[in-house]
Amino acid sequence: MITKEIIEYVLIRAYNCCNNDQFIISRNENREENEIFIKRYNLTKSRQVNMIKSLVYTDFCKSEGDIKTQDETVYIFGKIYDLMDIETGKEELVNTYIKFVFK
Repeated sequence: MITKEIIEYVLIRAYNCCNNDQFIISRNENREENEIFIKRYNLTKSRQVNMIKSLVYTDFCKSEGDIKTQDETVYIFGKIYDLMDIETGKEELVNTYIKFVFK
């Protein structure tokens, strides 16, 4: 069972990774939607860090085993962000999920 303490620890690790510039957003061929999302909302590295650092315990959705390795845990958070769509020039509320896997 995932406890509040575990989730808070996950968030502290995520915040520390941001502070030390030790995180990546997966952008390989299987993650094309991430690349499109980043471009559509002009998510600079700074904005990505701010989004991660704004996550709190109550944004946690679930955890699951990594599909490829099964020996890592994926922590999934969901949050609604107010983002500017560069295609329309309008701000919109966007339901976003952020996954963490720590190596």
